[in-house]
Amino acid sequence: MLTRKELNPYGHTISPKFYDNFDWLLTRVNIIRYLYGKPLWVGKDGGIRSVDDQIRIYKARNQVPAYNSDHLKCAAVDLVSQPANDLWEWLLKNVDVLVKLDVYVENFSYTKTYVHLQRSRPPSGN
Repeated sequence: MLTRKELNPYGHTISPKFYDNFDWLLTRVNIIRYLYGKPLWVGKDGGIRSVDDQIRIYKARNQVPAYNSDHLKCAAVDLVSQPANDLWEWLLKNVDVLVKLDVYVENFSYTKTYVHLQRSRPPSGN
């Protein structure tokens, strides 16, 4: 089971308006983890983020920060499996799990080393 601390490793204060998102995310990640049946990790900087985190991450990529990211709303997580594409392949075979849980996944072509799960439909449309 993934913990609250793993989703929020930097101990950011969560705004009351995002409590529901955080609980929603933690519940769904743990259901997916249970059904997947193998270890999963939250990727580096893949959990809850502050605006400062978002700026730092995108600056390191030489990109403009995505200020509308669900990571900032406690509604997204980047999960790592070993090998990196194992969770992605499992999800493709078990799309019904994503549908039942109402979870969206970023297209793996954008996230080759992790699986990005979130509450709202991502820009890639997946």
